[in-house]
Amino acid sequence: MGVRFPSVFAKSSGNVSLPSGTETTIGFTPPLTLPLDFAAVFICTWCTFTTGTATTAVSLLLRRGISSAGFLVNVNATQLTIAAATQGSLPLIYFDVPGAAGQVQYALDYTPTAATAAGTCQDWSILAFAL
Repeated sequence: MGVRFPSVFAKSSGNVSLPSGTETTIGFTPPLTLPLDFAAVFICTWCTFTTGTATTAVSLLLRRGISSAGFLVNVNATQLTIAAATQGSLPLIYFDVPGAAGQVQYALDYTPTAATAAGTCQDWSILAFAL
């Protein structure tokens, strides 16, 4: 007999514009129904991008909800120091315990540092897996 753990997954490829100087939501999961209150959720993401002009670093942020207005899950952002107009990839793996929530969604956000022109996201994915 096996055990089934609830999970949700979302991904996209194509050139999504990443505006300069602002946190931008790249994508988000469908609603994940938690099997019990205070269940741990394992979140795994990936983003391939090209930085904009004057960019010195990029950060990936994980938020509850479907936008950059949601609760910040990874308080210390995953940051990569990178040159302007450069292609890069950045993974993000994190655990969350959303509390007594029936359903939860997660958004993957991108924030450039010092960018003066927009970058692009070529590919992203996000998996949320309730334990």
